[in-house]
Amino acid sequence: MVLSLTASAQILSTQPEGQLIKNMYRSSKSVTTADGIVDVKYEGLVSSMVIGNDGSLYVKNPLSYLASNSWLKLTKVSDQNYKATLPQEIYKDNGEDEFSSDERIFTLNRLSKRRYIQRCIY
Repeated sequence: MVLSLTASAQILSTQPEGQLIKNMYRSSKSVTTADGIVDVKYEGLVSSMVIGNDGSLYVKNPLSYLASNSWLKLTKVSDQNYKATLPQEIYKDNGEDEFSSDERIFTLNRLSKRRYIQRCIY
């Protein structure tokens, strides 16, 4: 997955209806490009998940390095198999940093192997 910026938001910021599973242990891996290609592993993170009344799974704060306070929806494909239909908007800020003063929306998009390889080359 890759993070991008968009112009409008439909962020799932309230807890979905269903069974809440709190204090879920998770680990993840990310690739960042702010200072070049850096492969980072996050271990021992705490998160929450909801088994939705609609049959979907929802994961709170889907990106390990960003406390988005949003939920990523995973749609059930088959028993024990779920997939994220992308893009999904997950975070909005007011642009209060050194880069911008405009509101920004952060969206998760699918990152193809080809795009990843191109990013690694640059």
